[in-house]
Amino acid sequence: MIAKKSCLISFFLVLIHYFAFSQAYFRIEEEKDYELKTNDVAEEVLRTNSSVLIAGETKSLNDYKSQILLINTDYEGKVIWQNAYGSENDHFFTTISENFDGSYNILGEKATERGKVIIMKLIGENGTEFKEIEYGGNSKNMAKDVIQSRDGGYIIVGSKEIKGDNDIDGWIIKFNRKGKEEWMRLIGNRFMDDGLNVIISDIANGNFIAGYSRQKIRGPKIPFISQIDERGNPVWKLMLTNFKYSEARSLYLDKDGFLVALLSTEDESGMLISTSKAEISVSGNLIRVSTVPNPLSVDKNKYLIDEDGSIIAFSASNQNNTDQGTQNVMKLDNEFLPVWQKNLQNDFQSVSVSKRDLGQYLLVGFHSERGRKSNVRVIGFKDYSSQFLESFVNQKLTALGEKSTAESMADFKFRVGTSQYNEVFEEYSEEGKITMKFLASSNVANEDRSSSPVEMKSRANVANGSAEIQIEGKYYALFIAVNDYDDPLIADLDQPINDAHRLYDVLIKDYFFEEVNMSILKNPKREEIIEELDRLSREMTKNDNLLVFYAGHSYWDEVTENGYWLPADARKQNTAQWIRNSTISGYIRSIPARHTLLVADACFSGSIFKTRSAFSNNLPIKRLYDLPSRKAMTSGTLKEVPDKSVFIEYMIKRLKENEEKLLPSEQLFFSFKPAVLNNSQNIPQFGVVSNAGDEGGDFIFIRRN
Repeated sequence: MIAKKSCLISFFLVLIHYFAFSQAYFRIEEEKDYELKTNDVAEEVLRTNSSVLIAGETKSLNDYKSQILLINTDYEGKVIWQNAYGSENDHFFTTISENFDGSYNILGEKATERGKVIIMKLIGENGTEFKEIEYGGNSKNMAKDVIQSRDGGYIIVGSKEIKGDNDIDGWIIKFNRKGKEEWMRLIGNRFMDDGLNVIISDIANGNFIAGYSRQKIRGPKIPFISQIDERGNPVWKLMLTNFKYSEARSLYLDKDGFLVALLSTEDESGMLISTSKAEISVSGNLIRVSTVPNPLSVDKNKYLIDEDGSIIAFSASNQNNTDQGTQNVMKLDNEFLPVWQKNLQNDFQSVSVSKRDLGQYLLVGFHSERGRKSNVRVIGFKDYSSQFLESFVNQKLTALGEKSTAESMADFKFRVGTSQYNEVFEEYSEEGKITMKFLASSNVANEDRSSSPVEMKSRANVANGSAEIQIEGKYYALFIAVNDYDDPLIADLDQPINDAHRLYDVLIKDYFFEEVNMSILKNPKREEIIEELDRLSREMTKNDNLLVFYAGHSYWDEVTENGYWLPADARKQNTAQWIRNSTISGYIRSIPARHTLLVADACFSGSIFKTRSAFSNNLPIKRLYDLPSRKAMTSGTLKEVPDKSVFIEYMIKRLKENEEKLLPSEQLFFSFKPAVLNNSQNIPQFGVVSNAGDEGGDFIFIRRN
């Protein structure tokens, strides 16, 4: 009791410390101004391997001619070189992107013929050597983004006026490396305005574009995302019809391989009111949407995606302050939930953010003097919020007696496991953000995970002695089995397809599975697996149940704590076609089933599990069925699972021998786990799939007779 009291006293002392220094998590370390002419304005910033590149516009008060401005500095802010481009005519900056060879593409337009596209490719080390491409247009043609194509040419997207239809279409132009047009594509509905804002390229999946479309004349903007082929033709197109008066402003691929579109929503008067994050599979299916009420600047190069998936961006204005000139800089975690929010100086107009080093960032913008002269300004700041939150969680755990005072957070994480540590940290860090006043308001992100559940026409009551459950949906099963690999460096296997057929047969014969709802993928490529998971996402309802079986090679990276499935087209030397554990977890989360059970005869422990069960769940079967579940059972923790699977052998044996009408998956697992331990070196695992929506229920196998 004395020790516990001492811990609590220590905890409260720490809270006093945090209240006293609640703003120290965000510390401005330096401010620097850069001036080339009378009026200099920064628009974007890029961090390169060795320096920082600030891009914008500059002009003097004498001739009012605007030029494109580039300032190259080291990480400490010292100028390496600075130049202005476009001396003969007024040049306006649009965006900048980095090429494969380390050179840069600058996109802009000429004032003498607004709408004339300018591409400048910087080649020289000091920004002096460049070549320029011009492409004619008119005042309603706009180029918004540019990337380098795989053949060394360029692809531009934007919007183009179609005079005959009296509307604007999305515009894609492909140039070769010498600046000659190869082809042009228009995307949009006739008589209705459409536009493109961004294009990105991915080695494994090709090019993706995003923008807006109108579904009827003078109707509201609707955001859309599309994959295009090498000639600019749409492969698929996803319309986010629930987001009226919205545009997809930027795109990126997250660490789990999902496509992320950042959306800006306006009210009917055109004022920005909210920002949303849409997660999409690379085959075009919406996974989920999260929204933060604060309107953020999420155009390309305006925000920062950190290594942990967090986002640092600027709010358009401080909605809690009558001074509309005040801006906020805001950090959101990888779930799009606010971590902290900080007011900026009234005279500083922030436009972009970049990373300097671990926890150190650069805010880039400009400030004006008496409304006339403006200078580029860079503010360096350090974010201590991660350390503060870890210290808070550390003290919380110590005070509650879950961790000893001598035990470090690293030791605690090792003792309880990464997944359980992450769960605890997430829970207590939310409390810490409130306690330490990281947020200036109580804005909380909202998630729209709506599916379109179909009401089942038939229902069935199934009894097992005194236990009875009401079955309202169907039982689906997906079998993924890989024997033969394209890469000769990856050894072929003999048993996975055979094991999949054996499990398939016992489920069809003895359990409540119908052949029409079951599919087997034999030696599938990555794309086939993703397409099948997408299909299940569309077809299944909240009342259905899903079993996913995987057998084949897998890989666990102990350094990064990432696990992978290896489809038939996987290559040993690169991970482009590998499928991350977290990608599978994302699909398990998004497929609208009541219960999902993953059975993996592979090295699949680690990041897939949120918790692992040590003892059976004693809840009544009806309660287990009513509560949603996302569970997994895996064959073990070895880096290489034997081709002949003892795990599958005993699992099928127990399913055949079972005489219970209702069999929870956890009960099934513990019935054959001892046999696997006694007859192999593997340690099979069972538990909750991490961050996938498990509420404590279980997948119930229903025997036919």
